[in-house]
Amino acid sequence: MAVENYRRKLTAILSADVAGYSRLMGDNEFATVSTLKSYRELIFEKVQAFNGRVVDSPGDNILSEFRSIVDAVSCAVAIQEGLRVQNEKLPENRKMNFRIGVNLGDVIQDGNRIYGDGVPDGTLQGLNDWKRTGYGGPCPPIGQHRYFFKLYALNIILSDLKHPTTAILKSAMKGHILDTAELIGLYQRK
Repeated sequence: MAVENYRRKLTAILSADVAGYSRLMGDNEFATVSTLKSYRELIFEKVQAFNGRVVDSPGDNILSEFRSIVDAVSCAVAIQEGLRVQNEKLPENRKMNFRIGVNLGDVIQDGNRIYGDGVPDGTLQGLNDWKRTGYGGPCPPIGQHRYFFKLYALNIILSDLKHPTTAILKSAMKGHILDTAELIGLYQRK
């Protein structure tokens, strides 16, 4: 297909997958598939309720797109809340937690499929615990640990703050936050 037949667009992407999927499958394939089917149904309903569309859903992955970043973030929060309620009904070793990422970026559309990269140009990152930008972990001691990720949908594009601290970033965002989401990631080191 010639390049000129592709259509470019700016879209909000929600990507989700199951944390610990291989362990769950190794423990009990049938129970895992049954839970996954039920949870996928919940996720698909939430995506539709927030004006999104499921683009692809192989295995434990779900890729959805939204016209609005606010809708995508709101959907991610609603999905996590719905899954939390469902997980309360399961024993600890059968709980199915989803990692969800939301990104606003330029994609190429080819029919019903979309293609794009991860983090859009111009994304501002604050300093991590090592006083550097970017990802720098995890490297915790043995045991299970939680990581908190906060996402903010703003009504402006922030000026280049270079490498802001959390306090500077929060001050720059003050009065411009449309919606927020907090995702909790679990990591276990044996």
